[in-house]
Amino acid sequence: MLAAMISLQAFAAVEGKWQGKLNLGTTTLSLAVRIAEGGKVAWMDSPDQMAFNIECDTLTVAGNSVTVGVKRMGILISGTLSDADNSFSGSFRQGLAKLSFEMAYVSTNPYLERPQTPQPPFPYDIEEVTFSHGDVTLTGTLTKPAGKKNLTAVVLVSGSGQQNRDEEVMGHKPFAVLADHLTRGGIAVLRYDDRGTGGSSALSPDVTTADFAQDALAAVKYLQLVPEINKKKIGVVGHSEGGQIAIMLAAEHPNDVKFISTLAAPVVKGKDLMITQNEDMARMRGIEITADQRKILEQAFAAIDTVNDTELLKNRLYHIMTDGKSAQEMINVNSQIMVMTTPWYVNFVRYCAIPHLNAMRQPMLAFYGANDVQVNATLNAATLNASYGGKKLEIENGLHYNHLFQECSKPTADYGRIEQTISPKVMQRLLDWLMKR
Repeated sequence: MLAAMISLQAFAAVEGKWQGKLNLGTTTLSLAVRIAEGGKVAWMDSPDQMAFNIECDTLTVAGNSVTVGVKRMGILISGTLSDADNSFSGSFRQGLAKLSFEMAYVSTNPYLERPQTPQPPFPYDIEEVTFSHGDVTLTGTLTKPAGKKNLTAVVLVSGSGQQNRDEEVMGHKPFAVLADHLTRGGIAVLRYDDRGTGGSSALSPDVTTADFAQDALAAVKYLQLVPEINKKKIGVVGHSEGGQIAIMLAAEHPNDVKFISTLAAPVVKGKDLMITQNEDMARMRGIEITADQRKILEQAFAAIDTVNDTELLKNRLYHIMTDGKSAQEMINVNSQIMVMTTPWYVNFVRYCAIPHLNAMRQPMLAFYGANDVQVNATLNAATLNASYGGKKLEIENGLHYNHLFQECSKPTADYGRIEQTISPKVMQRLLDWLMKR
């Protein structure tokens, strides 16, 4: 993001990752900037807040002076690049708050090798597609077994945040890997760019999961028009929030969606999910949340769940979350409140999948991982089984998978340090189940 503003001649040399830490007083907040495609695209990552692939919409350059930002989050980073040591020195602003900020250039390839990423030539047909609903246009890739008809097909639906069609994160391309495996096995697969990524329509600030569900439904409708695909054999495979969307569509559009599979789908109410997520992530770092800290979490998410006026909610959260905080720590609080009061976040906290599960009738294969610190496996698998248990539900609650379904020995959200993109066991189990459909 920062390096993308130097010069056209310098783009290739700085493509890669910049990273640094904001000093918030008693704690720090990691931030990273990634440059790709010769400096044409850039993203911001906030790993400590589990926020990745935040597309930057502000880029300016004057010599070595650079400015980069994300308007919808009120973030602006400005400063100077040093040719001598590949460093950036400047400031981080959010709202009225301002902090000194430095970043170092990591490398042209900041990630481990990703051996599962598919490489050509491919033994199947690949087609770049565009489909629409209303004023929303989405771009994607359809892969089909060559020369086959009467195909079973699935739409892949990504998790929260702006994801491209490969659901790319930290150098991993889980949906590209999964689509390749399923298509080699005989399944047609459509994966697409979320709003705000690739060639898809821009992301408006008021969208919620229900809007993204309409995007996924448009993908299903597109598959119904593909001659080689049997329209009675189309399903949805959703990861994380995409799993919620799969459940929504199955309940509301049973004539279109004939089966679903979910990967780490939250089925408990979002309020309860987020409290548990905070506890699990703290535990991953060797910290146990105190009773007072849990009380703050409960009060904050209860406010989001019940307060409808946005300005009143911001004020309520501010008073709940700022007690005893230093001025520097307030930067992180203000950043969190801006995110926590967006329409998407409020909707997520208030949503519970159980009513949709009660209305469902389709076959469902659900995966959870015991090392997932974002969607607690025990809590959600038990809730799913209680709400939709029976002949039509199969649950795979793997002991050694994280949120991306990488095989790992302990709970982790550091997906970039793991070479594997997605467990072959998960992909094969999904393929075998799909072939029975």
